[in-house]
Amino acid sequence: MRDFDGFAEGIRNSVRQVRDIASRLSVILVISVRGQTRLRRDYEAYSVAASFLSSIELDDIIVSLRSEGIYVEHLADESEFIKWYSDGGYDSLPRPLKLVYTSAVNGTGPGRRSLIPAFCSLEGIPTVNSDAYSCAINRHKFHWSRLLESFGYPVPRCWSYDSRDGWFRGDSPQIGTRVIAKATFEGSSIGLRSDTVGALSPALESRIGEASRALRQPMTVQELIIGDEFEVPVIEISRNVAPCPIAVLKADGTRLYDDVLAYDDVWADCYRFSAPDNFSETLLDNLRRIAVGVCDTFPFRGFSRIDFRVNADEQPFVIDVSSTPHLTRGSSFALLFELMGFSYSEMLLALVATGALRHGYAGSVEPS
Repeated sequence: MRDFDGFAEGIRNSVRQVRDIASRLSVILVISVRGQTRLRRDYEAYSVAASFLSSIELDDIIVSLRSEGIYVEHLADESEFIKWYSDGGYDSLPRPLKLVYTSAVNGTGPGRRSLIPAFCSLEGIPTVNSDAYSCAINRHKFHWSRLLESFGYPVPRCWSYDSRDGWFRGDSPQIGTRVIAKATFEGSSIGLRSDTVGALSPALESRIGEASRALRQPMTVQELIIGDEFEVPVIEISRNVAPCPIAVLKADGTRLYDDVLAYDDVWADCYRFSAPDNFSETLLDNLRRIAVGVCDTFPFRGFSRIDFRVNADEQPFVIDVSSTPHLTRGSSFALLFELMGFSYSEMLLALVATGALRHGYAGSVEPS
């Protein structure tokens, strides 16, 4: 395992500085919750609620922050937050220092992740999150993939298929190419089915078209990389850093290889995370370097995450990006902080610290 001392010291300093201002700090959480958030639009075969937290997961975050002396307000979706703000809720908060954190992503279609960051920018509200552009581009798989390719980052070959117009600009994979079709505007494997993964054929193309119609959006079709999968948490500590990649495994602890985590697998939590103990330091350093470079390119702030597939030659490929990664106790972020010797509440304080430092509520922290 890697030596975490330099990273851990920077995080300890940031956590300490947030604890110093906790009695003056309000954190507003705009987080969609299953059973609380009213779905604006959804899909028949899938639900965007796959991206929502459970009430238990939300309570865990709120209790953890409040136990550190921070005042916490929760709004269950974007409209509720905007109304609350317009009715004076923000101005009436009992603490002078205020930060908004959002993972809300109600409804369907492109760009919706950027609504709260854009509104906060308009109103001058300090946030923990990345800006509106970064939050929008990370939810368009085809665009970010081609953008990263243009900057020289390793990504799988990818194409775009729309049920109305077919292959974008007539560019398609050759028959027999192993591919995986993903909903362009969605996360949490929404729209990803096992029968839209495999060697391209007329029958598979037809199923990709059916998925496009059902999801009312183009499908991003990536070349399927056979090998290991990693999530790389990236943390803003004055600058973006990536302490350690986290391996993604099947529920039984075996490697994915040619399997993928489809929608049903993600919904049922049929996977697990692991420290990358059996992988070379050269590979892990390469993953860290690429992940930080990708986050700097967009640019992502706060906590972000870059996902990879790595082939048998240890060649990594960026397969997904997130400006708002999962932060529950079962997430790759939680495992990373556990490996570094931090509690779950300290992980959340480190998240808050990224916004507090950026907005001048606390001093700067430089990681080693």
